[in-house]
Amino acid sequence: MNDGGKMRLKSDCIPCFFKQASIVANILNSDDATKLELYKGISKIIFERADINQTPAYLATQIHEFIKEFYENPDPFKDLKKLSNDRMLSFYDDFIKIIRESKDHLKSTIILSTIGNLIDYSLYRSVELDEIKNKFVSFNAAIFDYEKIKNVLTKGEKILFVTDNCGEIVLDKLLIELFYRKGKKVIVVAKEKPILNDATVEDVKYVGIDKFAKVIGIGNGQVGTPYPSGNPIFDRAVETADIIISKGQANFETLYELKRPICFLFVVKCQSVASFLNVTESSPIIMMK
Repeated sequence: MNDGGKMRLKSDCIPCFFKQASIVANILNSDDATKLELYKGISKIIFERADINQTPAYLATQIHEFIKEFYENPDPFKDLKKLSNDRMLSFYDDFIKIIRESKDHLKSTIILSTIGNLIDYSLYRSVELDEIKNKFVSFNAAIFDYEKIKNVLTKGEKILFVTDNCGEIVLDKLLIELFYRKGKKVIVVAKEKPILNDATVEDVKYVGIDKFAKVIGIGNGQVGTPYPSGNPIFDRAVETADIIISKGQANFETLYELKRPICFLFVVKCQSVASFLNVTESSPIIMMK
């Protein structure tokens, strides 16, 4: 690990901010003149506010707030989020079949949930059933702490599950339902307000996760998950959960320093995080910390 085990903003993060802005601009059918004005505004934010003592998510939040204000659109990914959720829901029975045919249902469900992190429209990344099946068969995590996670889950009763992207939450539902069937008490965390293609409380309920867990919303549209959050239910759940399951790279960036039993499930999507973990980009991560 670098920086004494702290995930901090790197110069390599900057191109990614512009890439995400470009994706939003294309979704909203912006012309070149509009894109240039958008990039000028983002450049100003980076110039004035970039801070190597903060996480990448801290600056990303400010940039995406600017993007929403620039377009006067609070949820640029709204249509894509619904499309992604509907697409994955159409495969739900196929996912259940994969799990039932596996030797270790918990392990298989954790792997599927991790593979789900590939679904990321903020990087213009859609995923189809065949790709998920192929990734499952050939799954090879760069960090794979399954036995540690299994041990904590077996002994623990209270689980705090922090969601990431739409589409992905359908595969998370498989894992949350499994916990529910085993009698675990699960609190699921989603965004209170839209940011990128992250799942909101509305999205989580849309895919049916609320049938198996208590769902709470946090934040004002931040990238990642702030802690303390200002939501007493979430902050208390962090303190009392037997295990926290954190999905996605931005949540890894913002929750990595948390001094609680936490399991990170995500796919590495940039070189900065790859270097931090000493793995290759695009590596699946199943980490217990």
